[in-house]
Amino acid sequence: MLKTDTTIQSAVVLIPLFFIYLIGASLLMSKAREKMTFFKLITIVSLGVYIMSVLHLTLFPITVHSNLAPWLSALNWIPILTIDIKTFMLNIIMFVPLGVYFYLAFSHEKTIKQVAVYSLVGSVLLESTQLVIRIVLASGRSVDVNDLIANTLGGIVGYYILKKMTSLSFFQTLIQRFSLA
Repeated sequence: MLKTDTTIQSAVVLIPLFFIYLIGASLLMSKAREKMTFFKLITIVSLGVYIMSVLHLTLFPITVHSNLAPWLSALNWIPILTIDIKTFMLNIIMFVPLGVYFYLAFSHEKTIKQVAVYSLVGSVLLESTQLVIRIVLASGRSVDVNDLIANTLGGIVGYYILKKMTSLSFFQTLIQRFSLA
């Protein structure tokens, strides 16, 4: 009997994607004609590593099943009442760096509402990708509205923490060195 289940490991997708990211970031930085410092390079590379890590944690491994089980059962559209506190907290923690990178990569004058929208959009992209993978490949990921809430909160928390840290002169100087904005 032939084995019909195949597993796609993250390295097969994410390593080439990381190099594409680095090339794109290099092109953007050279187009901006801004001096590339060691600290900015650290920000760019660590942002890429962060993005790849989030993709690894939320999408992989992808197991392609031969039988297409009903995917509707993998959706959780009920907020808060169906919350798993551990998963909720881990999702907040996972998106805190996104808020930090929003502060470092874009204008420091973003409002909390703008950061919330950007975090929500990033979270919707992840959850939508999980849904598509679930429908098309019958992979075991679930889609949860509570993840959208937690991820958005995490982005806000990260941005707010870094914004508050800039009120201290030591951190202000350090953050300016790593800032791309």
